[in-house]
This record gives sequence, C-alpha cells and structure tokens, in this order.
Amino acid sequence: MDAVNLTWCVIVDSDRVAAGAPPSPDALSILASRSPTCRTVEIMNRTAIENYLDPSKIAAITGVLCAVPQYGRPTDPAGNALTKNDLKTIKRNAGRVAAAMGPDIVPFSLDSSGASEWITLFSNVKNAFGL
Repeated sequence: MDAVNLTWCVIVDSDRVAAGAPPSPDALSILASRSPTCRTVEIMNRTAIENYLDPSKIAAITGVLCAVPQYGRPTDPAGNALTKNDLKTIKRNAGRVAAAMGPDIVPFSLDSSGASEWITLFSNVKNAFGL
C-alpha cells in the first residue's frame, strides 16, 4: 500500500488472556512496525473479534453452539474447548455474524465503565482519516 500511496488502518486482535493483561508480542510488533501510509493501528481490548459476538448469532450463521467469554477462546456451552474446525468456522464467519448483529453488537462491546469499545475504536479510525 505504501508503494501506491494508499492510506489505511489496521484493527488487531490483542490476544490478551485476561483483562489488564498486555497485548501479545505479535500485536505489539504490528503497532511498532506501522508503515508511513497506515493512519492508525487499533489493538482491541479483548482477545479477538470473536469475543464481541453474540453466541446465538454465531449458532444461527455457523451452526456452532458456543459460549463466548470476554477473554480467551469461545468454548462449547459446557465450557469445554471447541474443536479446531469449529473455531475456524467462527473466525471465517465473524464478519457475517457481526453484520447480522448490526447495532446490537454495541452491548456486546461494553467495557467496565459502560463505554462501547466498538464506538471508541471506530471514532479513532474516523479521526485518523479526518472524517
């Protein structure tokens, strides 16, 4: 993107294992290696995008029944690890699930102060692009 002078941004999974834990070395590396045309790197507070999704929408779209913690990987409803295939299915369909949630994604993104991480994150992106 630098070669053609396109401006862009990136939203990165933090891979945090718990609230207050530091982002993963990979997330920090992406932040540190930001190219000149990248307007902003936003690291999510929770582990990954799946941690913001409604389990009922995941089930409706993917057929995977799961529980979604704020940190860590989704599990089956009993708290057992999902199969690698089920995790991949959820990841592959995260965009479809988020789209199906529409504005209902906001309550799934509230932090301990009641603010929506999604609203904050996309406000930061808008500001980075001067929108």
